[in-house]
Amino acid sequence: MTAIPGRAPWYTGLGAREPGEAARAASILMGVAAVLVFVKNTSSQLLFGSTEWDGRSVSGLEFVLTSLVVPVGVLLMAAAVRRPRIARSPYVGSVCAMAMVVLLVVVLVGAGDDAAGSQIFFVLPVIWAAFYLRTLGFVVIAVAAAAGMVAIAQWVTPGGIAGGALVLIASILTTGALIFRERRAAEATERLLELQGNRDALTGLSSRRVLDRVLSERLRSPGTGGLSILLIDMDNLKSVNDTGGHPAGDAVLRSIAALIAAAAGPSDVACRMGGDEFALLLVDRDGDEVVAVAERLCDDSRGIVAGSSGSAGETRMSVSIGVAHVPRDAADVEALYEVADRRLYIAKARGRDQVVMVDRDG
Repeated sequence: MTAIPGRAPWYTGLGAREPGEAARAASILMGVAAVLVFVKNTSSQLLFGSTEWDGRSVSGLEFVLTSLVVPVGVLLMAAAVRRPRIARSPYVGSVCAMAMVVLLVVVLVGAGDDAAGSQIFFVLPVIWAAFYLRTLGFVVIAVAAAAGMVAIAQWVTPGGIAGGALVLIASILTTGALIFRERRAAEATERLLELQGNRDALTGLSSRRVLDRVLSERLRSPGTGGLSILLIDMDNLKSVNDTGGHPAGDAVLRSIAALIAAAAGPSDVACRMGGDEFALLLVDRDGDEVVAVAERLCDDSRGIVAGSSGSAGETRMSVSIGVAHVPRDAADVEALYEVADRRLYIAKARGRDQVVMVDRDG
Protein backbone atom coordinates (compact mmCIF):
# COMPACT_ATOMS: atom_id res chain seq x y z
CA MET A 1 0.00 0.00 0.00
CA THR A 2 1.42 3.37 -1.03
CA ALA A 3 1.41 6.15 1.55
CA ILE A 4 -0.18 9.45 0.60
CA PRO A 5 2.58 12.05 0.07
CA GLY A 6 2.87 14.44 3.01
CA ARG A 7 0.82 12.16 5.23
CA ALA A 8 2.21 9.76 7.84
CA PRO A 9 1.40 6.04 7.37
CA TRP A 10 -1.53 4.81 9.47
CA TYR A 11 0.63 2.56 11.63
CA THR A 12 2.49 5.53 13.10
CA GLY A 13 -0.62 5.93 15.26
CA LEU A 14 0.56 2.85 17.17
CA GLY A 15 3.80 4.56 18.21
CA ALA A 16 4.53 6.56 21.32
CA ARG A 17 4.70 10.35 21.15
CA GLU A 18 7.94 10.48 23.17
CA PRO A 19 9.61 7.08 22.66
CA GLY A 20 12.36 7.43 25.25
CA GLU A 21 10.09 8.58 28.05
CA ALA A 22 7.41 6.04 27.09
CA ALA A 23 9.95 3.19 27.11
CA ARG A 24 11.23 4.19 30.56
CA ALA A 25 7.68 4.30 31.93
CA ALA A 26 6.88 0.90 30.37
CA SER A 27 10.03 -0.51 31.95
CA ILE A 28 9.03 0.79 35.39
CA LEU A 29 5.49 -0.58 35.10
CA MET A 30 6.77 -3.99 34.01
CA GLY A 31 9.18 -4.01 36.93
CA VAL A 32 6.39 -3.09 39.35
CA ALA A 33 4.11 -5.79 37.91
CA ALA A 34 6.83 -8.45 38.17
CA VAL A 35 7.58 -7.58 41.80
CA LEU A 36 3.87 -7.52 42.72
CA VAL A 37 3.27 -10.94 41.13
CA PHE A 38 6.25 -12.41 42.97
CA VAL A 39 5.24 -10.87 46.33
CA LYS A 40 1.56 -11.86 45.92
CA ASN A 41 2.27 -15.46 45.01
CA THR A 42 5.07 -16.15 47.47
CA SER A 43 3.27 -14.48 50.40
CA SER A 44 0.02 -16.34 49.60
CA GLN A 45 1.90 -19.62 49.38
CA LEU A 46 3.66 -19.04 52.69
CA LEU A 47 0.63 -17.72 54.59
CA PHE A 48 -2.23 -19.76 53.10
CA GLY A 49 -0.51 -22.69 51.43
CA SER A 50 -1.72 -21.68 47.96
CA THR A 51 -1.21 -18.92 45.43
CA GLU A 52 -4.85 -19.12 44.31
CA TRP A 53 -7.73 -17.08 45.72
CA ASP A 54 -9.92 -20.19 46.22
CA GLY A 55 -7.25 -22.10 48.12
CA ARG A 56 -6.68 -24.61 45.31
CA SER A 57 -3.34 -26.33 45.69
CA VAL A 58 -0.83 -25.78 42.91
CA SER A 59 2.00 -27.98 41.74
CA GLY A 60 5.60 -27.06 42.31
CA LEU A 61 6.08 -26.56 38.58
CA GLU A 62 3.08 -24.21 38.35
CA PHE A 63 4.36 -22.22 41.30
CA VAL A 64 7.82 -21.90 39.78
CA LEU A 65 6.39 -20.84 36.42
CA THR A 66 3.93 -18.23 37.72
CA SER A 67 5.95 -16.92 40.67
CA LEU A 68 9.52 -17.06 39.41
CA VAL A 69 9.87 -17.67 35.67
CA VAL A 70 7.22 -15.15 34.58
CA PRO A 71 8.37 -12.30 36.91
CA VAL A 72 12.03 -12.86 35.97
CA GLY A 73 11.11 -12.87 32.26
CA VAL A 74 9.20 -9.61 32.69
CA LEU A 75 12.12 -8.05 34.59
CA LEU A 76 14.52 -9.04 31.80
CA MET A 77 12.16 -7.47 29.25
CA ALA A 78 11.97 -4.32 31.39
CA ALA A 79 15.77 -4.13 31.51
CA ALA A 80 16.05 -4.61 27.74
CA VAL A 81 13.56 -1.82 27.07
CA ARG A 82 15.79 0.65 28.91
CA ARG A 83 18.68 0.13 26.49
CA PRO A 84 19.02 3.34 24.43
CA ARG A 85 19.00 1.63 21.04
CA ILE A 86 15.74 -0.17 21.86
CA ALA A 87 14.14 2.75 23.71
CA ARG A 88 14.49 5.01 20.66
CA SER A 89 11.94 2.97 18.71
CA PRO A 90 8.46 4.55 18.94
CA TYR A 91 6.83 1.10 18.87
CA VAL A 92 8.76 -0.72 21.58
CA GLY A 93 6.41 0.48 24.33
CA SER A 94 3.34 -0.65 22.38
CA VAL A 95 4.91 -4.08 21.86
CA CYS A 96 5.63 -4.36 25.59
CA ALA A 97 2.08 -3.32 26.52
CA MET A 98 0.59 -5.88 24.13
CA ALA A 99 3.00 -8.53 25.42
CA MET A 100 1.85 -7.81 28.98
CA VAL A 101 -1.78 -8.24 27.97
CA VAL A 102 -1.08 -11.56 26.23
CA LEU A 103 1.08 -12.79 29.11
CA LEU A 104 -1.64 -11.95 31.64
CA VAL A 105 -4.23 -13.86 29.61
CA VAL A 106 -1.98 -16.92 29.26
CA VAL A 107 -0.98 -17.02 32.93
CA LEU A 108 -4.48 -16.41 34.35
CA VAL A 109 -6.19 -18.84 31.98
CA GLY A 110 -3.51 -21.44 32.67
CA ALA A 111 -3.98 -20.98 36.41
CA GLY A 112 -7.79 -20.92 36.13
CA ASP A 113 -7.80 -17.61 37.97
CA ASP A 114 -10.53 -15.11 37.10
CA ALA A 115 -10.37 -13.22 40.40
CA ALA A 116 -10.59 -9.44 40.26
CA GLY A 117 -7.38 -9.17 42.30
CA SER A 118 -5.46 -10.87 39.51
CA GLN A 119 -7.17 -9.16 36.58
CA ILE A 120 -6.56 -5.73 38.05
CA PHE A 121 -3.07 -6.01 36.53
CA PHE A 122 -4.70 -5.22 33.17
CA VAL A 123 -4.97 -1.62 34.33
CA LEU A 124 -1.19 -1.14 34.00
CA PRO A 125 -0.87 -1.42 30.17
CA VAL A 126 -4.14 0.50 29.70
CA ILE A 127 -3.03 3.43 31.85
CA TRP A 128 0.40 3.42 30.22
CA ALA A 129 -1.24 3.57 26.78
CA ALA A 130 -3.51 6.42 27.93
CA PHE A 131 -0.48 8.48 28.96
CA TYR A 132 1.92 7.79 26.12
CA LEU A 133 0.23 6.51 22.96
CA ARG A 134 -1.64 8.27 20.19
CA THR A 135 -5.35 7.58 19.72
CA LEU A 136 -5.00 4.43 17.60
CA GLY A 137 -2.41 2.89 19.93
CA PHE A 138 -4.52 3.56 23.02
CA VAL A 139 -7.64 2.06 21.42
CA VAL A 140 -5.74 -1.08 20.34
CA ILE A 141 -4.28 -1.70 23.82
CA ALA A 142 -7.60 -0.95 25.58
CA VAL A 143 -9.56 -3.26 23.28
CA ALA A 144 -6.92 -6.00 23.66
CA ALA A 145 -7.12 -5.71 27.46
CA ALA A 146 -10.94 -5.89 27.41
CA ALA A 147 -10.86 -8.87 25.04
CA GLY A 148 -8.32 -10.61 27.27
CA MET A 149 -10.47 -10.13 30.36
CA VAL A 150 -13.53 -11.43 28.51
CA ALA A 151 -11.53 -14.46 27.35
CA ILE A 152 -10.41 -15.21 30.92
CA ALA A 153 -13.98 -14.97 32.22
CA GLN A 154 -15.28 -17.26 29.45
CA TRP A 155 -12.56 -19.90 29.67
CA VAL A 156 -12.31 -20.05 33.45
CA THR A 157 -16.08 -19.86 34.06
CA PRO A 158 -17.77 -21.28 30.93
CA GLY A 159 -21.26 -20.13 30.11
CA GLY A 160 -21.05 -16.42 30.67
CA ILE A 161 -19.34 -13.41 32.09
CA ALA A 162 -19.98 -12.62 35.72
CA GLY A 163 -21.27 -9.16 36.61
CA GLY A 164 -18.12 -8.48 38.59
CA ALA A 165 -15.99 -9.08 35.52
CA LEU A 166 -18.04 -6.63 33.49
CA VAL A 167 -17.74 -4.00 36.22
CA LEU A 168 -13.98 -4.52 36.36
CA ILE A 169 -13.63 -4.25 32.57
CA ALA A 170 -15.76 -1.11 32.49
CA SER A 171 -13.79 0.43 35.37
CA ILE A 172 -10.39 -0.18 33.77
CA LEU A 173 -11.48 1.10 30.35
CA THR A 174 -13.22 4.15 31.83
CA THR A 175 -10.14 5.04 33.88
CA GLY A 176 -7.95 4.75 30.79
CA ALA A 177 -10.35 6.80 28.66
CA LEU A 178 -10.56 9.59 31.25
CA ILE A 179 -6.78 9.78 31.55
CA PHE A 180 -6.44 9.80 27.74
CA ARG A 181 -9.01 12.59 27.38
CA GLU A 182 -7.34 14.73 30.03
CA ARG A 183 -3.95 14.19 28.42
CA ARG A 184 -5.29 15.29 25.03
CA ALA A 185 -6.86 18.40 26.58
CA ALA A 186 -3.56 19.26 28.29
CA GLU A 187 -1.69 18.80 24.98
CA ALA A 188 -4.15 21.08 23.17
CA THR A 189 -3.65 23.77 25.83
CA GLU A 190 0.12 23.37 25.59
CA ARG A 191 0.03 23.74 21.79
CA LEU A 192 -2.14 26.86 22.09
CA LEU A 193 0.19 28.43 24.63
CA GLU A 194 3.19 27.62 22.43
CA LEU A 195 1.48 29.16 19.41
CA GLN A 196 0.60 32.26 21.40
CA GLY A 197 4.18 32.49 22.64
CA ASN A 198 5.54 32.22 19.10
CA ARG A 199 3.31 34.90 17.56
CA ASP A 200 2.75 38.55 18.34
CA ALA A 201 -1.01 38.93 18.86
CA LEU A 202 -1.29 42.43 17.37
CA THR A 203 0.82 42.11 14.22
CA GLY A 204 0.97 38.37 13.57
CA LEU A 205 4.76 38.48 13.29
CA SER A 206 7.02 36.01 15.07
CA SER A 207 7.90 36.68 18.70
CA ARG A 208 11.35 37.49 20.11
CA ARG A 209 11.55 33.91 21.36
CA VAL A 210 11.32 32.55 17.80
CA LEU A 211 13.99 34.93 16.55
CA ASP A 212 16.35 34.02 19.40
CA ARG A 213 15.85 30.32 18.76
CA VAL A 214 16.46 30.59 15.00
CA LEU A 215 19.54 32.75 15.54
CA SER A 216 20.99 30.33 18.10
CA GLU A 217 20.37 27.33 15.84
CA ARG A 218 21.92 29.06 12.83
CA LEU A 219 24.99 30.20 14.76
CA ARG A 220 25.56 26.68 16.14
CA SER A 221 25.48 25.18 12.64
CA PRO A 222 28.94 24.59 11.09
CA GLY A 223 29.89 27.07 8.38
CA THR A 224 27.11 29.51 9.22
CA GLY A 225 27.36 32.75 7.27
CA GLY A 226 25.23 35.17 5.39
CA LEU A 227 23.08 36.20 8.36
CA SER A 228 22.05 39.83 8.70
CA ILE A 229 19.76 41.32 11.30
CA LEU A 230 17.87 44.58 10.89
CA LEU A 231 16.65 46.24 14.09
CA ILE A 232 13.82 48.56 13.06
CA ASP A 233 12.38 51.27 15.29
CA MET A 234 9.36 53.47 14.48
CA ASP A 235 10.36 57.10 14.84
CA ASN A 236 7.09 58.74 15.78
CA LEU A 237 4.66 56.22 17.25
CA LYS A 238 4.31 58.21 20.48
CA SER A 239 2.94 61.24 18.62
CA VAL A 240 0.40 59.02 16.86
CA ASN A 241 -0.75 57.58 20.19
CA ASP A 242 -0.94 61.08 21.69
CA THR A 243 -3.03 62.56 18.88
CA GLY A 244 -5.07 59.60 17.63
CA GLY A 245 -5.11 57.29 20.62
CA HIS A 246 -3.89 53.72 20.87
CA PRO A 247 -6.24 52.38 18.15
CA ALA A 248 -4.46 54.67 15.66
CA GLY A 249 -1.09 53.51 17.03
CA ASP A 250 -2.11 49.87 16.66
CA ALA A 251 -3.14 50.52 13.05
CA VAL A 252 0.27 51.93 12.07
CA LEU A 253 2.03 49.11 13.95
CA ARG A 254 0.12 46.61 11.82
CA SER A 255 0.97 48.58 8.66
CA ILE A 256 4.69 48.63 9.45
CA ALA A 257 4.55 44.93 10.35
CA ALA A 258 2.96 44.18 6.97
CA LEU A 259 5.86 45.92 5.19
CA ILE A 260 8.40 43.92 7.18
CA ALA A 261 6.56 40.64 6.58
CA ALA A 262 6.45 41.39 2.84
CA ALA A 263 10.22 41.96 2.82
CA ALA A 264 10.91 38.59 4.46
CA GLY A 265 11.75 35.63 2.25
CA PRO A 266 10.91 31.96 2.99
CA SER A 267 14.03 31.48 5.14
CA ASP A 268 13.88 34.88 6.85
CA VAL A 269 12.27 35.75 10.20
CA ALA A 270 10.12 38.86 10.68
CA CYS A 271 9.66 39.63 14.35
CA ARG A 272 8.13 42.19 16.67
CA MET A 273 10.58 42.72 19.50
CA GLY A 274 8.12 44.73 21.58
CA GLY A 275 6.57 48.19 21.63
CA ASP A 276 7.55 50.04 18.45
CA GLU A 277 10.64 47.93 17.71
CA PHE A 278 10.84 45.18 15.11
CA ALA A 279 13.54 42.90 13.72
CA LEU A 280 14.12 41.21 10.40
CA LEU A 281 16.59 38.34 10.10
CA LEU A 282 17.83 37.95 6.53
CA VAL A 283 19.38 34.61 5.60
CA ASP A 284 21.88 34.06 2.78
CA ARG A 285 21.61 37.61 1.40
CA ASP A 286 24.64 39.45 0.10
CA GLY A 287 25.47 43.00 1.17
CA ASP A 288 23.71 44.67 -1.74
CA GLU A 289 20.51 42.76 -1.08
CA VAL A 290 20.57 43.68 2.61
CA VAL A 291 21.03 47.37 1.76
CA ALA A 292 18.20 47.19 -0.79
CA VAL A 293 15.80 45.58 1.72
CA ALA A 294 16.62 48.11 4.45
CA GLU A 295 16.34 51.13 2.13
CA ARG A 296 13.06 49.87 0.72
CA LEU A 297 11.62 49.52 4.22
CA CYS A 298 12.59 53.12 4.94
CA ASP A 299 11.06 54.35 1.67
CA ASP A 300 7.84 52.36 2.01
CA SER A 301 7.26 53.37 5.64
CA ARG A 302 7.11 57.03 4.58
CA GLY A 303 3.96 56.18 2.65
CA ILE A 304 2.12 55.26 5.85
CA VAL A 305 0.06 58.14 7.21
CA ALA A 306 -1.69 58.19 10.57
CA GLY A 307 -4.75 60.41 10.85
CA SER A 308 -6.67 62.14 8.08
CA SER A 309 -4.49 63.17 5.15
CA GLY A 310 -3.96 66.95 5.10
CA SER A 311 -5.43 67.44 8.57
CA ALA A 312 -3.66 68.95 11.55
CA GLY A 313 -3.51 65.51 13.17
CA GLU A 314 -1.79 63.89 10.20
CA THR A 315 1.47 62.10 11.02
CA ARG A 316 3.74 60.64 8.37
CA MET A 317 5.54 57.56 9.59
CA SER A 318 9.23 56.73 9.27
CA VAL A 319 11.62 54.14 10.65
CA SER A 320 15.26 54.01 11.71
CA ILE A 321 17.23 50.83 11.04
CA GLY A 322 20.46 49.43 12.47
CA VAL A 323 22.07 46.51 10.63
CA ALA A 324 24.58 43.89 11.80
CA HIS A 325 26.03 40.92 9.93
CA VAL A 326 27.44 37.49 10.78
CA PRO A 327 30.35 36.87 10.78
CA ARG A 328 31.66 40.34 9.90
CA ASP A 329 30.24 42.16 12.95
CA ALA A 330 29.60 39.42 15.50
CA ALA A 331 29.73 35.66 16.07
CA ASP A 332 27.11 35.18 18.81
CA VAL A 333 23.54 36.29 19.46
CA GLU A 334 24.27 38.83 22.21
CA ALA A 335 27.02 40.54 20.24
CA LEU A 336 24.88 40.63 17.10
CA TYR A 337 22.03 42.37 18.93
CA GLU A 338 24.48 44.77 20.57
CA VAL A 339 26.01 45.88 17.26
CA ALA A 340 22.63 46.28 15.52
CA ASP A 341 21.20 48.17 18.51
CA ARG A 342 24.19 50.52 18.60
CA ARG A 343 23.75 51.32 14.91
CA LEU A 344 20.03 51.87 15.43
CA TYR A 345 20.83 54.55 18.02
CA ILE A 346 23.32 56.12 15.61
CA ALA A 347 20.51 56.34 13.03
CA LYS A 348 18.30 58.02 15.63
CA ALA A 349 21.04 60.48 16.60
CA ARG A 350 21.64 61.44 12.97
CA GLY A 351 18.05 62.56 12.52
CA ARG A 352 16.10 59.28 12.15
CA ASP A 353 14.48 57.90 8.97
CA GLN A 354 17.67 56.21 7.75
CA VAL A 355 19.73 53.01 7.66
CA VAL A 356 23.08 52.62 9.45
CA MET A 357 25.26 49.61 8.59
CA VAL A 358 28.60 50.72 10.06
CA ASP A 359 29.56 52.38 13.32
CA ARG A 360 31.20 55.39 11.64
CA ASP A 361 31.63 56.86 8.20
CA GLY A 362 34.72 56.29 6.09
